[in-house]
Amino acid sequence: MGWFDRHSQALQAFGAMLTAAFALIAIIGVKVQLDAAERVARETQARDLYRGFLALSLARPEFAEPGLCPAFEGNEATAYDYYMEYALYTAEQVIDMDPSWSGAFEGFFAPHQAWLCSAVPTAYSDPVGALISRFGGTECQALQEECSARIDG
Repeated sequence: MGWFDRHSQALQAFGAMLTAAFALIAIIGVKVQLDAAERVARETQARDLYRGFLALSLARPEFAEPGLCPAFEGNEATAYDYYMEYALYTAEQVIDMDPSWSGAFEGFFAPHQAWLCSAVPTAYSDPVGALISRFGGTECQALQEECSARIDG
């Protein structure tokens, strides 16, 4: 018992350090769990958004493949605008979760170049703005001229 009495202060200090170390490990563990739960929630949300977008595309195939110069009028034109905004929002959410999806969305947006020519890339996140910019520039002017000639001709 004498040994414990002589070393009680050192043992108390060691116990306090051990308690602090376990508390720090527990805090780090909670942080790791919270980060993992947030990542899973974001992945689930992105998948749900994409699934909803695919369902909308199946329900409105004329919007999914509008042709080179879409000629929607009235309510259809408004619906197509909202469809494209939803597509960009979905791309933004999914690419934010996993940048490797950029290629898939680039392929999706290719038939929508006429609409994308009027989109403002800075209104979106950098990856989606870059996707929009790929369809811009001089190609937009040539496409607009071609579409105008189709409408007039």
